[in-house]
Amino acid sequence: MNEYFIKSRLRQLLQFFMLAVIVHGNGTYAKQAEVSTEQTVELRGIGGLKVTSRVFGAPEKRSSWITMQASSGSKATECGSKYLEDILGFGEVKIATDATVAGTLLSLEGAGLWVIGVEGHNFHVVFARDREDLNRVLKTADAGKWHK
Repeated sequence: MNEYFIKSRLRQLLQFFMLAVIVHGNGTYAKQAEVSTEQTVELRGIGGLKVTSRVFGAPEKRSSWITMQASSGSKATECGSKYLEDILGFGEVKIATDATVAGTLLSLEGAGLWVIGVEGHNFHVVFARDREDLNRVLKTADAGKWHK
């Protein structure tokens, strides 16, 4: 397994997720995602991932929920670990502490909050610009079942 290749592909996925948040439609927050897209990617060492992105809200306050479905729970956990390592590698993103959030809470001052977590074969990433929207998307995603 080539770690550089895996990190490179995960960075590409991160860029895809950020692009999905920026590009998709207008409107206001709703319980159902305004836009949902799917893409399948193949990562060496992890295998195939079915990536589903969902976006909510108006562009200036866009929130998202991304799910990466792996072939097994261990592959989903590995994907989550690599994602966390990569996003923390940017330097400015910090792990935040909140016992009420299932999964791992991350923050970037001036940008927003992420929660990442694993549920079965799925690795999830939720992003929102503020805590209120984060809580709404986490509720929609039924994130209480996730683990770190």
